[in-house]
Amino acid sequence: MKYLELSDWAGSAVEARVYYDSDENEFACDINPHGDAYHRMGSGRNPKRAVEDAIRNWNHFDQNRV
Repeated sequence: MKYLELSDWAGSAVEARVYYDSDENEFACDINPHGDAYHRMGSGRNPKRAVEDAIRNWNHFDQNRV
C-alpha cells in the first residue's frame, strides 16, 4: 500500500495520509492528530473527495470535543 503524506494538513499540525484501500475499493484519508496513531477519517471515490470528507469529519469531531 502506498501512502501520500500530507504536511500542515488543513492549516494545522495534524499529520494525514491518503491511499487507495483495495479492500474497500475506495480512497481513504487517515489522520494522526497527536503523533501516536492514524485514524480513518475520510473516504471517497477519488483522493480529493477522501481528503474533503476527512476535513469535514475532523472539523465536526474537533468542534464537539469537551
